[in-house]
Amino acid sequence: MITGLGVVSPAGQTVPDFWSGLLRGRSAIKPITFFPAETFPARIAGWVPDCVFPSNGFDPGDPFYPDRRTQMAILAADQAVLDAGLDFAKENPYRIGTYLGAGEDNCIDLDSLAEMTRRAYRSGEFCETEFLASALEVMNAAQAINSEAGSSTMHLARRFRVCGPTLNCLTACA
Repeated sequence: MITGLGVVSPAGQTVPDFWSGLLRGRSAIKPITFFPAETFPARIAGWVPDCVFPSNGFDPGDPFYPDRRTQMAILAADQAVLDAGLDFAKENPYRIGTYLGAGEDNCIDLDSLAEMTRRAYRSGEFCETEFLASALEVMNAAQAINSEAGSSTMHLARRFRVCGPTLNCLTACA
């Protein structure tokens, strides 16, 4: 049963925009401009431009502030909850779970990952201990939390103040 719809995607940031784009055959692929892509073989992608995340009860100074990927999931969930007319304040929060189907997990920024990998290679051999040690220097607590598979559902549950089970179904890109 579908109770409400919400979407934040390269093809539209609301259900009407997304649907209109699909019906018109509008491509969501465009040049990458949100990071320097000159050194990459591909310089186009389907990415969400100008995604504005209102506070929604989250404090940007909070070390566990949601990352961009999770912010988009929250924006889509807000749309779906509004569309469904749900009022979680009237429900038992322990009887409401959070389920998300997300393609992949968040990763630390590419510069940090490249530096961690560079440090981990010694004489052509990859040293896992060095990689993990450099991760402790490069990542902060929020990055570590947000890189966990369940972090998005945790943030969604926190957003809606629900306490039931949480699950993020991760799927492969292949």
